[in-house]
Amino acid sequence: MKQKFKLNHSKQFQLDAIESTIKLFEGQRKLDTSFVDYIDGVSSNKLDLEEKEILENLNEIQKTNQIPISNQLDGMNFSIEMETGTGKTYVYMRTIYELNKQYGFEKFIIVVPSVAIREGTKKNFEIVKDDFEILYNKIPIRCSEYQSKNLTYVKDFCKSNKIELMIITIDSFNKDGNILNTPQPERGFYGKKPIELIQKTNPIVILDEPQNMEKEKSSAAIASMHPLCTLRYSATHKYPYNLIYQLSPVDAINQKLVKRIQVYSVFEDIDANKPSIVCESVTKKGNKFKAKIKVAKNSGGKIKLTSISVKVDDDLEKLTNIRQYHGYVVEELFVDKYIKFRNREKILVGDEIGTDQKEIQRIQINRAIRSHFEIQQELRDKKIKVLSLFFIDKVSNYVGGGILQKFFDDEFNKLKKEYPDFEKLDPQNVRDGYFSQKKTDSEKTIQKDSEAFEKIMKDKERLLSFDEPTSFIFSHSALREGWDNPNVFVICTLNQSFSNMRKRQEIGRGLRLPVTTPDLIQQTDDEYTLTVVANLNYETYVETLQNEYNEDYGSGASPPIENARKQVWVSLDKTKFESKEFEKLWDKISPTANYSAQINSDELVKQCIKEIEKDLKVDSIVIRSQLASVNMTKQNDSIKITSDPILTGSDTIDHNYVIGNIVDEFTERLGLTRKTVIKILTGIKNLNLIFNDPQKFVISTSEIIKKILHSYIVDGIEYNLDGKKLPKYEVFKDTIKSYEYKTTDAINSIYDKVIFDSDFEKQVSERLSSQSRIKLYIKLPSKFIISTPVGNYNPDWAIVSEKQDLKGKLQEILHFVVETKAKDVSDRGTNEQFKIECGKKHFEILEIPYEVVENLSDLERMLNNA
Repeated sequence: MKQKFKLNHSKQFQLDAIESTIKLFEGQRKLDTSFVDYIDGVSSNKLDLEEKEILENLNEIQKTNQIPISNQLDGMNFSIEMETGTGKTYVYMRTIYELNKQYGFEKFIIVVPSVAIREGTKKNFEIVKDDFEILYNKIPIRCSEYQSKNLTYVKDFCKSNKIELMIITIDSFNKDGNILNTPQPERGFYGKKPIELIQKTNPIVILDEPQNMEKEKSSAAIASMHPLCTLRYSATHKYPYNLIYQLSPVDAINQKLVKRIQVYSVFEDIDANKPSIVCESVTKKGNKFKAKIKVAKNSGGKIKLTSISVKVDDDLEKLTNIRQYHGYVVEELFVDKYIKFRNREKILVGDEIGTDQKEIQRIQINRAIRSHFEIQQELRDKKIKVLSLFFIDKVSNYVGGGILQKFFDDEFNKLKKEYPDFEKLDPQNVRDGYFSQKKTDSEKTIQKDSEAFEKIMKDKERLLSFDEPTSFIFSHSALREGWDNPNVFVICTLNQSFSNMRKRQEIGRGLRLPVTTPDLIQQTDDEYTLTVVANLNYETYVETLQNEYNEDYGSGASPPIENARKQVWVSLDKTKFESKEFEKLWDKISPTANYSAQINSDELVKQCIKEIEKDLKVDSIVIRSQLASVNMTKQNDSIKITSDPILTGSDTIDHNYVIGNIVDEFTERLGLTRKTVIKILTGIKNLNLIFNDPQKFVISTSEIIKKILHSYIVDGIEYNLDGKKLPKYEVFKDTIKSYEYKTTDAINSIYDKVIFDSDFEKQVSERLSSQSRIKLYIKLPSKFIISTPVGNYNPDWAIVSEKQDLKGKLQEILHFVVETKAKDVSDRGTNEQFKIECGKKHFEILEIPYEVVENLSDLERMLNNA
């Protein structure tokens, strides 16, 4: 039986993204059955809310998520921004189920910019569908890709009364004369255009990578479907309309949701003794031609590799102030093709002269293979199969025994002798390539090599198995978007450094956290690193990547990119580890405990009744009416129609709602017993509000109860020792690999260096090292954990200190546990504060002082007053 990916459905950041979208429609009545157009039999989505109500919901979500507040609704487009590798496809797939569960919406269309992304979307739905069937009680759903040859499916999509999910590429319907805009006399359309039926469904449109669909023609095509709303999912929005959720690259890395990045640089030093030219592009704007080239340039005696623009008759010797460019005068420019110089030299776009490009590529391949071998040896015991991805400059350099294929085979055979696990493997069996021969990955080109297509694009599970020998994948540009694999640990950029592929696209293919084999469980218990083998110097690569992050997020948002050559080992001091001070400290802090929450059910019920009666507001649903003047203006050869509302009003009417089993719904939402839920509901005097709007009643009431329940759990939690201890040899490793810039030298710690996560932690470590009364301190490893109802908690520091008596003499050794938070309690997340409160309760039963310090003054006060 084929193994399937094991999914974690409780990742809070994903649930937050989903919840943000669901709350956008808060107040929307749940439709028991979809609205049906009886003339054509079309089942459609229907929205009861006005734009004003949507804007109010949007602003509340933005406040909660701490993102800029929209002053007005920028259409019914809403943006969800999630860093590559954090599961945005999972998020929008599950959002579809939730929108149906909460509000009854049934028609969804996912629009993607390419066939590759379409294939990735189909694969992701295949991965999640079985789990979602269980999560959502086998709600019937059909997911199909649009094909112009099968218009019957379009008719079925429109008329079905179950969840319908259509996946369609933008090119399928944004071209003039496409079949969706052509009247169909047969197939049940009765002379109408298929798009007219789609329009009547008011589908919720989901755009995957919308930045690739921002052209006017694409926007018009999307609007032509008359979407109820458009949800836009990307890591790099060009226009973040009505942003409702943001998970930035910084958030993703700091929360260990993706791999960190390191760069292995392979580049040639600048040699001013020969002309060095890299041809990046040749373009034309109007009647003006220009080329962008990279040359060595003499600036005040310093030789730098510099990008410059040149036109016909430009003399490189004068522009660079380097005589070796004598004779290199631009004679001819051919758009997208080449530059020709008067000395008869000619350079193609993408080529270079004066550098040994092939040798650089050979060394890059060697370093990538070596990195692969080393990472695989390190992770084999964890049952993680490592993959490496190579982006090449030209397809012809690989296929048919090309030079890059030869380099790989030669370097693999050389290196495998040093690594016993690989010495019996043949390079031909471990490499494969997938290429799209054209700029766009059309249906024909993407399936050129069907076997590679199936294995690389469709069968992730097979590729992750140790039984499948392929572990080195070569691509040109076909894998730049829509494809990633959690076990890509090495990316080798053999393409030119000025490639149209952005660095963020390259590294995005390998940011996802890895999975084990054969069980396919994602690993979140450790920090993993993606190695980029780059064909330019480290500083230039980082500068380029930095600029891309600044373009996408503004300055200061980019995460740190570590240099692979500046890693250090942090070593355990065995003498201190076996010392009496450490043994006493460990005896104090290592006992483990179970927790239980003592909640006074009667008091909880009373408080809930009081707050619901005080705060609950559920207005009746009304019929809203609007009158608008319609204005027509002519623009060029088209007519533009605008509306100007001149009257708005509402009429209340009686509704006969069927109230479902709300007791079970509350129980599921809140985790309370049916008995407690019944007591609350029968105790409130405003239960009649349920008849105004049952769904809003349940949602609003649940939120009130959740807040009260949280405070009761925090107040009532108790820890009891279970008679066990954390095993110190499992908690503390002999050596830990880290990056130099993330460490500081330590005195009186059990490691020779302390690995810090923030500047404040670095300051704390340096202060503790500088004080003679501190006998020992530890930055507690990630495996030192305390169980809490919202996940494991890892406190920061354990300290052994001597106390000063009244005469200032040092005496009595004390033990502390310290949590360092350089921010006010009001800025902490709810779960973070909850874990801290649980930490206090845990260390109370161990009789160990535990404090949260927000600055160095707090630390001094704690040490002095203990």
